[in-house]
Amino acid sequence: MIYIDTSAAMKLVRPETHSDDLSNWLRERRHHPVLSSVLIEVELIRATQRSAPEKLHRAAEVLRGVGTVTLSPPVVTRAAAYSEMSLRSLDAIHVATAEHVVAVTKVGLEAFVAYDDRLLDAARSVGLPTVAPGIA
Repeated sequence: MIYIDTSAAMKLVRPETHSDDLSNWLRERRHHPVLSSVLIEVELIRATQRSAPEKLHRAAEVLRGVGTVTLSPPVVTRAAAYSEMSLRSLDAIHVATAEHVVAVTKVGLEAFVAYDDRLLDAARSVGLPTVAPGIA
């Protein structure tokens, strides 16, 4: 199972640094389910509308390939409990969602994929394996 956040998903919508690295990394793992918080549906569309409105069709295609996890009370409770002061609210929800899915499904997480250093640090701090393809 792979968890992807919006900073990574955006690289699949429009060409950015490391877009090819991420695409290749995901292609090599095409049999792994890709999940994210339902937040990605709002975040990805809003980010695309701001930066590349002509790519909205591509954002919709990317979203079709991502299974979404609802924002449940256990996820909210977990996200609110993180002590890391620099962790933003939506990022806390992404980390909590990944933790919750692993705990509930008992399926190992191959990687929490993101391109935001604070988010990656937070995911690592709770024991999630992280990757930002193309970044050593």
